[in-house]
Amino acid sequence: MKKLKILLISLAGLIVVLSIAVVIAIKVFLPEDKIKSYIVDYAKNNLNREVSFDSLSFKFIGIDLKNFKMSERATFNEGTFIKSDDFIIKISPLPLLKKNIKISNILLDSIDINITKDENGLFNFDDIIKSFQNSEETENRQEKTNNPKQESSNSSFDLNINHFNIKNANVIYTDKKTNLEASIKNFNL
Repeated sequence: MKKLKILLISLAGLIVVLSIAVVIAIKVFLPEDKIKSYIVDYAKNNLNREVSFDSLSFKFIGIDLKNFKMSERATFNEGTFIKSDDFIIKISPLPLLKKNIKISNILLDSIDINITKDENGLFNFDDIIKSFQNSEETENRQEKTNNPKQESSNSSFDLNINHFNIKNANVIYTDKKTNLEASIKNFNL
């Protein structure tokens, strides 16, 4: 029994030391400025949006963005589409070994969303949906040319989200075609 206790204490100590080493390695190899530039570049190139946030911090296998904002269409000059006090993404570590990204939790706290429908019936987020559809079509085309016998439903990038939480959200909807305005305040999902 005494040997088992010593073994468990040693194992717990080893886990703590390895956790600290991983945190230090992440901070050294992926500094905050580098990750911030990845996020900003991804939003600009793939979503045609500007994003900004005050600070980025690492949680255990996750990221927390403070005061996160995403612009309308191309720049913040056209307005703010989404604003959140906290944007937290947690990733499950075991699927990473199989080259899959499995998000265990997404939390948006104190979020404001502005949804606008213009005179032509287009929403202010239609371009984001089209960019995701175009990237899926391009990926499927590349898979077919690389391996024509493989089914198109097989994806090299597997993304799963287990929990998606929204706290204290405010949604403002404006329809310019029918001149309708509506809002939902302080809801949780």
